[in-house]
Amino acid sequence: MIVDTETRRNFFAYYANFIATAVIGLLINPALLGALGPLMFGLWKSLQRYLDFATLADGRSSQALKWIVAGRDGLSPEEKRRDVGAAILVWFQWFPAAALAVGGITLAIPFLVKDIPPEAMNVAYVTAAILSANTVLVGLLSTPDSVLVGVNQGYKTMLISIGALVVGNAAVFGVAYLGSPLWALALALLCVAVVKAVCTLFVTRRAVPWWGVARPTKSDLKRVRSFSAWTIGSTIVDKLFSATEFIVISIMIGAVAVSQYTFTTYVMQFVLTIALVTASGFMPVLGKHYGASELGAAAEGARSVRHFVVGVAALGSAAVMAFNGAFVNAWGGAGQYMGNTINALLVLCALQFALIRMDGQILDVTMRVAPKVLVGLASSAGGIAAGCTAFVLTHSLTVALIAVIAARMAGSVMYPIFVARLIPGSGVPWRPVVLSVILLPASVALGPIVEDGSVLLKAALALAWLAMAGLTVWLGIVPRSMVSALLSRSRKSEPVDD
Repeated sequence: MIVDTETRRNFFAYYANFIATAVIGLLINPALLGALGPLMFGLWKSLQRYLDFATLADGRSSQALKWIVAGRDGLSPEEKRRDVGAAILVWFQWFPAAALAVGGITLAIPFLVKDIPPEAMNVAYVTAAILSANTVLVGLLSTPDSVLVGVNQGYKTMLISIGALVVGNAAVFGVAYLGSPLWALALALLCVAVVKAVCTLFVTRRAVPWWGVARPTKSDLKRVRSFSAWTIGSTIVDKLFSATEFIVISIMIGAVAVSQYTFTTYVMQFVLTIALVTASGFMPVLGKHYGASELGAAAEGARSVRHFVVGVAALGSAAVMAFNGAFVNAWGGAGQYMGNTINALLVLCALQFALIRMDGQILDVTMRVAPKVLVGLASSAGGIAAGCTAFVLTHSLTVALIAVIAARMAGSVMYPIFVARLIPGSGVPWRPVVLSVILLPASVALGPIVEDGSVLLKAALALAWLAMAGLTVWLGIVPRSMVSALLSRSRKSEPVDD
């Protein structure tokens, strides 16, 4: 795969955002928990997650625009501006549906989050209403962002996002620290989102020579609508996959359990994020190869990315299985850790999603996402149904999570098959898979010992795990050639082999 300067910049910008998000979250989550209490903290997290689903009703035109721009690089500036105009017009056409969706979710909050006290309901409704405004506007506000990503300059918008992340979390903490109601936190986030969009628009106007909005033709609208329709389905699938365990816990157990889930899965969520952004950094280049019918280069790129993501996800998952208990107990308190068995199952759920999403991202750039959507809907919705049913029957979260993993195996099996059909020769090399199978069980076995051991034993086991992880890296769990190419200071594009 060719790693050019823009791709390298994207990669490091995504990782910089990941590091900033991780550090800020380490600081802000315990602070918010202390300021809001377990119930209101869990309610805050639940409202954010559920209202995020309402973005599905905005037509997903900005998401479609991202891949339309990447796949139609050879068009004239006027045609590209018409694509932007079509995406904006489609957003306006979907606005009533988005408003209806956020309204429905807001009214359904008592059914989605178990055991909210009556005295907290008014605050929950007002907070949800303000978060709803942010949710509805996100499709329009992210149009410049989508163009930057489509032209392979996503690192510029990512740097703006880092600044917005710092300012937004500082504002949220300040408001919570002053004892303001929950809705004030939502208002702070809305203001930061608007400022971020203005900054992104300014950067896009300077960075993209053809930037602008032109009146779209009927064919332009048809193209955006057609792709955005399947993009909606694709986004539904991704959101259901990523929120499956959260939905089961929220509906079946309640807001306090959501707080525990937030702390227990905190590190694993960042492992998942780093796996997703690792793939995202290379998708525009892969899209260009596929769009130009350069199937050999596309296969090489997909194979390299899959190797890299499998390795990164497996290494991160193994670390969480070994050390998360000790970390959460020290960071959030013993009451916030859900136990080693639940931790291991939550990690497996996230790892399963990381691998499914990796193949889903590759399918997105081919713009042939119908099979992915149909199988993904059945697999993700089936996982939620299986988890809730298992909990009702057994009152065991362990059994519920096992049911989730089993029900989602359809996606785990079928997505790689779809990728292989569209991009022959793009399979994951055997080496990272074998090394992952060795590393993960060993890390699970270390978990209880690390959690209960002395400081000296923890340090010794950490060194042993690092040696084991280092050996797998050396043996090829991640592709050394790709790492070398990304770290190279040369501005010349470099090929990457598996």
